[in-house]
Amino acid sequence: MIKIKTFFHKYWLFILLATIGTILAAFYFFNKTTLLKEKEILTGIIAPKITYYSSIKPNLNSLESNFPDFPEKIEIFQVNYSSFSDEQAIKISKDFGYQENPLVTNDIYGSIYTWSNDFNNLSVYLKEGKFHYGLDLLRNPELISGLPPSIQESKNKFSELLKEKGLEPLNKISVDFINEGYYFGDEANFIKTNQEDPKRTFAFLQALYKVNNSKIDGPETPLISLYFANNFQIARFDYSKIFEKIDLLDFYPLKTQPEVIETIQNNPQISFLKNSEGFYQENLIYDEKLPELKNLSFNKIELIYYKEVSQQTSLQPVFLITGTAVLNDGTQAEAGLYLPAIKDEYLLK
Repeated sequence: MIKIKTFFHKYWLFILLATIGTILAAFYFFNKTTLLKEKEILTGIIAPKITYYSSIKPNLNSLESNFPDFPEKIEIFQVNYSSFSDEQAIKISKDFGYQENPLVTNDIYGSIYTWSNDFNNLSVYLKEGKFHYGLDLLRNPELISGLPPSIQESKNKFSELLKEKGLEPLNKISVDFINEGYYFGDEANFIKTNQEDPKRTFAFLQALYKVNNSKIDGPETPLISLYFANNFQIARFDYSKIFEKIDLLDFYPLKTQPEVIETIQNNPQISFLKNSEGFYQENLIYDEKLPELKNLSFNKIELIYYKEVSQQTSLQPVFLITGTAVLNDGTQAEAGLYLPAIKDEYLLK
């Protein structure tokens, strides 16, 4: 007993410090666990604005068997602005060589600034954040002569051009080429051809935006299209702006394969129906009414970030589910469904 008292007498300070250290360590790990649990409590976000049309039940066998492996969680971003200010519109016009004031008109989409002369024209849609520039080749076919640059040269110039004109997207966003090729012009149209055709006059590139290697897509996909003529002369430039600000909101859990299949089976819907033949992919839904379908089969699913038609405050993932539909009259069409990818409990209706 005396030895124990002597031990405590000699080493009481070390014992006290060790006890305090143990208490602090326990408090640290308890507090860390609490913070991790709090991190898992995510803020509800407003569901993306998607138009749906009730449809017949689709065949999902192919979709189930070819369902990819998606991550458990994915980023959602806060975004704002995809419009042009007056100052930005004027800067764009000066970059294309216009010095005069624009003609200003208004439609249901807001103000449109237009510049034109005998050889080219430019229209900037402020609220929609897009512009169209083009040479007037119908009245001035002589503006274009010679062979266009190669596709690779055009891609290099594409990137330089965006940088020169201050049209590059933000750091988190990239562009990805989805169409490329050669065209020649007749009296009113651009006609697709190939690299061996001596009549080719334009190298064509079309790109869309991506974030986290997933494309930003929707009913009005923001695209950039360029037609380069000889010596990189711009014959046509169609540009849709993407967000001016993008910040990480948080990581949210995705629906699983069984949840996706169950959602479609319980509430069969589609978001779009397109004629699968022809250059313009004609929309087959008229006056907000879906034509009668004989059968419907979904066979492909991909994860995209959804661009809404209107201005939006968050950029979130949806599943783009596509397949084939056959109308009662025998017409074959491409059918698609935009399905929110975030688990339902985190979405505010």
